[in-house]
Amino acid sequence: MADKWANDLESEIRPFIKKNFGETTDFFVSFTNNNIGQELGIDPLNPKSYKEFDVAPIIRIIVTRKKSEDDEQILNEFIAFLKSEDKLQHGSFAMSYIDERGVILDDEWNKDF
Repeated sequence: MADKWANDLESEIRPFIKKNFGETTDFFVSFTNNNIGQELGIDPLNPKSYKEFDVAPIIRIIVTRKKSEDDEQILNEFIAFLKSEDKLQHGSFAMSYIDERGVILDDEWNKDF
């Protein structure tokens, strides 16, 4: 269930991330509890949407550049979009920055919502 929900949420947020952070931006969604379906009593033959539960995934965004002053504003707009469209009410973001060779820069930051 965790993998299905991660894939579903990735599909929902891909257009926003690519539009606002660039086409080369990588991002990953994860639900930290791989047994979440069992714990919530979800029948695997009748899977439900993550939207029906109060779950909080982690969304990691990796951009190939240095941190921009606009990143936090874009992320706040993204959170507002997720909440207003009933796509996600809670979660965590982790922003990472890498250079062109894939070396991690020291500007990583996190935000819970």
